[in-house]
Amino acid sequence: MKINPFSAKHPVSPAYFVNRTEILSAFKRDLEFSITAVPPKPENIAVTGKWGYGKTSVLKKFEEIALQDERVFTAFIEVIPTFCSNFHTFSIRVRDEIERSFKVSNKSLLIKLKTELMPSWRIKTIELGLGELEKVERTKSPVTTFEDSLLDLWAVLKQNNIKIMLLMFDDLQYLAALYPQGLYDLRGIFQKLAMDDCNIMLAISGPETLFQINDFAEPFARFFNKYHLQGFDYNETQNAILKPIKHANAGIAIDENLIKKIYDITEGHPYFIHFIMHYLVEYNSADTIGLKFFNSSYEKIMAQI
Repeated sequence: MKINPFSAKHPVSPAYFVNRTEILSAFKRDLEFSITAVPPKPENIAVTGKWGYGKTSVLKKFEEIALQDERVFTAFIEVIPTFCSNFHTFSIRVRDEIERSFKVSNKSLLIKLKTELMPSWRIKTIELGLGELEKVERTKSPVTTFEDSLLDLWAVLKQNNIKIMLLMFDDLQYLAALYPQGLYDLRGIFQKLAMDDCNIMLAISGPETLFQINDFAEPFARFFNKYHLQGFDYNETQNAILKPIKHANAGIAIDENLIKKIYDITEGHPYFIHFIMHYLVEYNSADTIGLKFFNSSYEKIMAQI
């Protein structure tokens, strides 16, 4: 059975993740600082870059790293335009994504959270006002309601020896585009939560323009340690091709001249590296993929684009 570790249509699996060593090292330092700082002073990270440069993959790698530590609770929030017209609908999306995607490394705590604690927390957030069908008029603002729900969740986690909550917001540009004031709301909320002894670290992704919104850019930008993803150099391109094959035990050798060719035509763009490699592996039936096979398959691969 053929093993193909390449797919341009999905984020790179953390097991196949390569390169980006600087940002991964920075994340590890910031995570440890955020866990141990007293009182809480969480460091927040923003990952920016062009489409296809691997922003989502970086956040998923952050998650894998964080879950090596039993002190960490993680939740991955995929931001989508439908829920970004105002802060109330955005906060509902965040609540639902936290409950749906949360992870901890301690298996007994994970079971306890899934069966008892998180369902109870979700019900309580509806009572607080984070419900789509509310029978009574809200007496609190959506921002205050959201803050209270996170304070309640933190109290639950703290009682179970969790030291930090890592919230990852992927594609935050949708909130920036549809409700830019929401960025300032987020900064104010999480700054206040830290002052209230609630230890929540943020990791966000988006294009570089995320920090160029008038009136909100400066205070929002100062809240994050920013890392901008670039295309891969030749050595990184080589890693992106060879390491997934080795890790997956795919049993395919890649000719060095082919790697040079792929680097030249993609200019180190991660998406196109994976795109080309996916189809080369799919079409190949030999133990080695070389430049000759690439040339014979080139038009067929380009037709897929």
